[in-house]
Amino acid sequence: MGVVSILYIIVCVAFVPVLIWGLIAQLNVNSVFSQFSGLKTSHPADDVAQRILLNHNIHDVKIVQIGGELTDNFNPRNKTLSLSSGVYGNTSISAIGVAAHECGHAIQHKENYWPLKVRSALVPVVNFFSRMFLPLLIIGIFFSAFTNFFYSPIFIYVALGFYGFSLLFSLVTLPVEFDASRRAIEEIERMSIMTDEDLKDTKKVLRAAAMTYVVSFVTSLIYFLHFVLRLIIFFSTTRRD
Repeated sequence: MGVVSILYIIVCVAFVPVLIWGLIAQLNVNSVFSQFSGLKTSHPADDVAQRILLNHNIHDVKIVQIGGELTDNFNPRNKTLSLSSGVYGNTSISAIGVAAHECGHAIQHKENYWPLKVRSALVPVVNFFSRMFLPLLIIGIFFSAFTNFFYSPIFIYVALGFYGFSLLFSLVTLPVEFDASRRAIEEIERMSIMTDEDLKDTKKVLRAAAMTYVVSFVTSLIYFLHFVLRLIIFFSTTRRD
């Protein structure tokens, strides 16, 4: 058994624990958020977000309420900070932590934080490549398996290149999210709206959320390695045949 085959087996075996890890990370986010939603302050999350933005002389970002659970986001294109119904107007430390985190992204945008600029630039590219990845991969595999079309592997290589952009996007997302959480904690500390114990719990909320991005990157990496190794085995077998 060759090195590639051994690596392929390792990657396949890694699928199960990674998927379980992802499920646990997502459940943990919901659990931690709910756990600390009962710890209230006297400051609604949207008001805290507004104060943070004003403290950084950010006057052109609109704070709006959106539906869903933990759907909070900052859109640098239309300069809108969207807070989910469970966060907007909520005085819990969980809600404040999430709102402050999204403000962290707004601050990044104002300061031209380069990982955020890279991620924003990748969004339309990744969206397009994500739609094209599977069709190109299927076409390439079909031509390689059932025809003698000389350029058939190119479809597969291009498809893998497209998937590689998604992997790059997940990688760039990590420093963006961790930095936003760091900024959130700094802003909450500066405003003195929580006790030290509440601040520790807020950090737990943000760490749990950040872990989902780590899992997302590892999952994307596992899928990418699986495709690459499987195709190497496929083409080596085809050449022998």
